[in-house]
Amino acid sequence: ARAMPTHAHDRHLETSFAEFFEDFLAGDVGEAEAGDWFDWTLEWWAAAQRFPQQILVVHYEQMLRDPAGEAARVAAFLGAELSPSELRGVVERSSFRAMKADHETLMSAHEASTGQVT
Repeated sequence: ARAMPTHAHDRHLETSFAEFFEDFLAGDVGEAEAGDWFDWTLEWWAAAQRFPQQILVVHYEQMLRDPAGEAARVAAFLGAELSPSELRGVVERSSFRAMKADHETLMSAHEASTGQVT
């Protein structure tokens, strides 16, 4: 899979959401390696059904409803035993607020060290 955005991806940063959504539904979002999002998602869903010990499907909505429960489920899937204190730490550090603060700190450090504003 592509790690960096493509030119076609960048184009969507300059178009309306409606244009992006039309392209998205048509499978034309510029990521040739992934192809159509619906096909890609269906393939992963089918693979997760065939190999449940190797692929864990995590739903964003469930993570919002029960972050501690989902973090515990991911930890169990990975074979990691977390204490209640460690689980609370995972939930706190993976919150939007904490990740935004981390991002802002990293960007400030980057700008200070390189002089480049991102």
